[in-house]
Amino acid sequence: MSDQKLVSPLLDGFATGNPMGGHDGVRCCPAIKENSDEKYIVKIISIPASQVQLDALLLTGAYKDPAEAMDYFREVADGVVKEAQTLQKLSKLEGFLSYDSWQVEPMEEGKLGYEVYLLGPYKRTLGKHLRRHRMTHLEAVNLGLDLCQALTICRRAGVIYADLKPGNIFISKGREYRIGDLGFVELDALPYTSLPDKYHSPYAPPEVLDPLNTLNETVDTYALGMILYQIYNDGSLPTPPREPKEPFPSPANADYELAEIIMKAIAPDPKDRWQDPMAMGQALVGYMQRNAVNNTPIQGPPIILGNPERPVKAEAVKSPPVSPEVSGTEPASPEADLPEPVPETPEETPSEPDLLVENLPESSEEPPEPTPAELSASLSVFDDNVVEDEDEDDFDFDLDSLARELAEDLEEPKPAAEDPPPAPEKKPKKSMGKGWIAPVVTLLILALLGCGAFFYYQNFYLQTIDALTMEGSLNGLTVTVQTDVDSSLLTVSCTDPYGNTQRKALTNGQAVFTDLQPNSQYKIHLEISGFHKLVGQTTDVFNTEAQTNVVSFTAVTGAEDGSVMLTLTVDGPEPEEWTVTCSAEGEETITETFTGHNVTIKGLVVDKIYIFELSTSSDVELLGQTSLEYNASQLVIAENLAVVSCIGGDMTVRWDAPAGVSVESWSVRCYAGGYDETKEVTETFAMFSGIDSSLAYTVEVTAAGMTSSARTSITANPINITALNVNADDAAQLTVTWEYTGAAPENGWLLMYSVDGSSPASVVRCDKPSAVISPRIPGANYDFEIQSADATSIFGNTNSYRCPAAETFSTQGLSADKITGYLVKTPEEENWTYESVGKDAFTDTFASGDLISFVLYADERYYIDEEELSALYVIRDSAGNAIPNLVKQETIDWKALWSAGDYHYGELDIPAVPTEAGDYTVSLYFNGAAVTTVRFSITQ
Repeated sequence: MSDQKLVSPLLDGFATGNPMGGHDGVRCCPAIKENSDEKYIVKIISIPASQVQLDALLLTGAYKDPAEAMDYFREVADGVVKEAQTLQKLSKLEGFLSYDSWQVEPMEEGKLGYEVYLLGPYKRTLGKHLRRHRMTHLEAVNLGLDLCQALTICRRAGVIYADLKPGNIFISKGREYRIGDLGFVELDALPYTSLPDKYHSPYAPPEVLDPLNTLNETVDTYALGMILYQIYNDGSLPTPPREPKEPFPSPANADYELAEIIMKAIAPDPKDRWQDPMAMGQALVGYMQRNAVNNTPIQGPPIILGNPERPVKAEAVKSPPVSPEVSGTEPASPEADLPEPVPETPEETPSEPDLLVENLPESSEEPPEPTPAELSASLSVFDDNVVEDEDEDDFDFDLDSLARELAEDLEEPKPAAEDPPPAPEKKPKKSMGKGWIAPVVTLLILALLGCGAFFYYQNFYLQTIDALTMEGSLNGLTVTVQTDVDSSLLTVSCTDPYGNTQRKALTNGQAVFTDLQPNSQYKIHLEISGFHKLVGQTTDVFNTEAQTNVVSFTAVTGAEDGSVMLTLTVDGPEPEEWTVTCSAEGEETITETFTGHNVTIKGLVVDKIYIFELSTSSDVELLGQTSLEYNASQLVIAENLAVVSCIGGDMTVRWDAPAGVSVESWSVRCYAGGYDETKEVTETFAMFSGIDSSLAYTVEVTAAGMTSSARTSITANPINITALNVNADDAAQLTVTWEYTGAAPENGWLLMYSVDGSSPASVVRCDKPSAVISPRIPGANYDFEIQSADATSIFGNTNSYRCPAAETFSTQGLSADKITGYLVKTPEEENWTYESVGKDAFTDTFASGDLISFVLYADERYYIDEEELSALYVIRDSAGNAIPNLVKQETIDWKALWSAGDYHYGELDIPAVPTEAGDYTVSLYFNGAAVTTVRFSITQ
């Protein structure tokens, strides 16, 4: 069992193992659901990856204290959760696998930061598949098509996938390739984002590995090109050229047309690459249409032995032989690694020209059938050298086995070493004896017989088919054969995917098949009777047209005003692309193409009725609901959503409706663990009962007919503040105390406060439920909020306080009404006095960047005792709001203030002044008592 931190409720009911490997603060643990055979992976992301990063942030001054750093780490954790939510939304479309759930937890053992736990089913990665299986040409091209589709969906969702590599690609049960991990970057942020260190891999473009460079839109297509390159290059990535502008060498096993597609994806200059995965996918589709892409392994076709007239199907050669490490035997030569397959009879397996071994000499004689002993030997060789495809579930369901599986997934693939073929054995030469005449005569006779057999073979045995064409629809097919062969000898067979076969004789060079099934693949094979063999095109594959029923076609308002999200539910095969046209009276028609089941149309006129028509350009017949009407409307989102109380099993949620918008109803969902309840309400609040305080809950609020929802959450074991008190018991400070129910947060409290609506709020970290704020700003309005340092939810945690106005200064026989304040631009000389600047220096207008000083004038006698006073400078904006970062306090000597020159004048430098243009006031307080206030302006 694992000694990992128990994370509840995410891992309730799971047995977990220890982490298998880790890097950049990421580690993975195997997990098995209790009382079942379901295998899972728990991915743990530490933020920060190490406490050294926290120390660096504090030492460099990026954050003034751990509390500010904790806020930053929480934002990063929320960003990870946002990525997981993006993956979950995309998983509803083709090409993605999502994590089931996730949870954010504060670090333990005195560490500052958060850990994000992601839980998802265990799936086989492409990297692991490539280490165990030889990929075929058809599988590789399908991999490229599946990933192009997924990357295109990413782009249309406003993100790009920046961490594409074999370890993040998973193989579904339907042999589809899907993206199943984090790595999303918003498209709008590409010009401002560099590639994170955790995404650095050999599959990333070289220019983005420089931390000074930002991302570009080829980061995903480049990675896909590198993956295909590796597959078509015997598992090896290309060696970087000496000069960055030089292209890579072409992959060893790709034909020139496919190599052009791959090499364009990984071109040295980003401008020369595929800029859009859709364009790359279209190129792969065109390649498949022009070439016979089959299921032969990429590293060269299997060696097929036996009679070439009886070809062996490529499927008969299953997997490469067991490696020496597995079998415990010495490696055989390359020829010995491939078994000799058993030939099949023509009656059981029709000929397939694309799988024949070319350039083998034709024999004029039918080879003898293998004897039972030979057949048995051939089968035994096959069985001894073939490793069956490993089923995903073919191992014991325990944590140790699952840990080994995960360790293989985390291991970087290494190219397998190839053993050199054995040197041919040299045989000693034989000297020519005297009896050479008889063998030569025999050979001449055999040669004459062979010439006659060859003439018969070429002119009678071989019969040529010039062309075979097909034309069909949903349920029928017509096969046309162009040949000089007698039609009475020819028969056309049509076989469905289940092995059912129809046979038709040729009539006027054609065979017609009816009662076929829509969207089905049929194998067409041309046969000849008698002792003949057909050459030329004798087989082909035909796909009948598809028929798809659109079960539902719905629309809701999208994520902005005048946008509509369309959603399809279909039954039957889907086209490669859908097309939707959008029209309204007096507006231009909008046409969009898309893949998957969702598309968002933007830029519609609010309060106009639009008609949406669904179609497709491919050979798919659409039935069902293919059109709808929808009134484009303004987006409505619940504002200021918050859980206002959670006491005694009852939770109350409140929010604000946008001003001037009438909402018919709201859908409010609250869920956690086994709890999931949705309410439809007309007011802007909702209450849920039966809440378990030990669970964390999420609340989502969506307006009727809208797609965008507001979301908030509460943690397990929330805290309720029962009293929040503020006392101005000192002229220089405020004391804040609070009372609460529940357990105090382990990492302490955070007191957040703003002054006169200032932003951002100031933070005071507290070990106890009390805090002191200094200096106190007379007459300012304070807004307080209590938070926990470990992100535990807190209710009743806000309060406001108006600080009392300051008393009027009066001491040493001198009162504020006898003091007049003037402002001057601070002179450059040290120890300046009023006498050195004069009244002509008094001003109320300053330029941005000027330093400003007070000149105080007292018009009556007063005492000049030595006494230290606290001087408080408060700068307020034109609305009278204090500017907290310009509030400064210092200690001055009363006698030194006045005795530097004329005893009627005193001089003070203002510690901080505004730099932005505007109108301001500066107020001076001695020992918390008001002395003078002067207005001034800042100009650019």
